Amino acid sequence: MDELTRLRERIDVLDEEIATRLAQRFEVVRRVGELKRAESIPMMQVDRIAHVHEHYRARGAEQGTPPAFTQAFVDLLLQATCGLEDTIIDAAREIR
Repeated sequence: MDELTRLRERIDVLDEEIATRLAQRFEVVRRVGELKRAESIPMMQVDRIAHVHEHYRARGAEQGTPPAFTQAFVDLLLQATCGLEDTIIDAAREIR
């Protein structure tokens, strides 16, 4: 097996790990949305959003991830997860 093949296989393994972690994160977000719905907590938590942005910026810088990628990734992640929370919270409004 040549070096390129080994590196690509390592990327495939990492991609599987990323997909698994993202699925786990979304499951936790679902639970957060359900808790917010049950306790009438607003979806938007500005301080939390700022914390997540700062955490990703700092970790990305520590790990040498390109800043533009880190920003785009966290923006996409938050858009998707906030959207999921909105869907969960709005579902309760539709039932009432």
